[in-house]
Amino acid sequence: MYLRSKGPDVGSVLAELASNVKDRSNEVNIFLDHIGKYEVFNPFHTGALPAFNGIDEPIGSKFFWERLGICHLISNSSQNVFSMKDDWHIENRKNDTIPFGWQHLKNDAVIDELKTVISGCTIIQFADWANVDDASNLWNGFYCDVIKPLNKRDFQFIFHIGDTTKKLVFEVDEILDIISDYSSYGRVTLVLEKDEADKLWCRLGGQESDGFLLFPETQGAKEKYFFLFNTMHIDALLILHSNDVMLFSRDWQFDLIGKALDSTQKSMYAWKGFETGYQLGLLLNLKIPLCIALGLAVAGIHSEHTSPHDSKVLLSYINDWMAELLARGCSSDMN
Repeated sequence: MYLRSKGPDVGSVLAELASNVKDRSNEVNIFLDHIGKYEVFNPFHTGALPAFNGIDEPIGSKFFWERLGICHLISNSSQNVFSMKDDWHIENRKNDTIPFGWQHLKNDAVIDELKTVISGCTIIQFADWANVDDASNLWNGFYCDVIKPLNKRDFQFIFHIGDTTKKLVFEVDEILDIISDYSSYGRVTLVLEKDEADKLWCRLGGQESDGFLLFPETQGAKEKYFFLFNTMHIDALLILHSNDVMLFSRDWQFDLIGKALDSTQKSMYAWKGFETGYQLGLLLNLKIPLCIALGLAVAGIHSEHTSPHDSKVLLSYINDWMAELLARGCSSDMN
């Protein structure tokens, strides 16, 4: 696959995005009201609620999901099914010489209940691989014992790699293979901040990360990020930088620059807003360019500390973004 530089018309993307947010404002408000929570009900789900047999209390504590390396679950069930049961208790093994692994969690009762909970999920977002102890083992076990047996093929998986500088090359190769496996049962998005993408490329290419100083808008950098995308079997690679997101997929390769920011740095909280907006776009069944634009809009609201976070504020931000593009007189095409 060859790198293409032409992207969709940004004005059309924002106009279509504003129309979708306006038409689904009630559901958008419900979703945005749950920003930051581990388990979120999908307010766009209109089908029959799935039966959660045998689960009367929430499953798993926050610590359970953190230990598994999962930071968000979006479910099609309106019932609170995520509660603690004795079988789900995980001992804190930080003082042990042997790290906690999938084998310490795995038993028939836990796996069956995990399958029940996960079968009702639409989006599963994983934490930074580099910051989760034994994440490759956990995510491979989760894939083999939970995802694969369900044989459900409409999941949305969102992965983060994090900083790979302290990881061995074979460890990086292994997790990229595991992430690729998930694509057999849904769509996979890998999200990297610009410096993380640079370090990953250097790690895979056997180079020192300090030697890779290209800016994300250069053609050379784009070719390297496209190389990263082609090393995996995934649906989308997102590179985040300031108010800029680069997308690499089979259908699209372009750079979307968001509304101008007052500061040159985005806080971690703002990027959490991007993830929320991107998830919201997936739930709206929007095309990836619109999901990215929605992510940038929610991130922008976060960076401006605008409150409340609702559809009216979101629409106002998108309209201001479109007005800013017209005032700048810039090209309407994404690069």
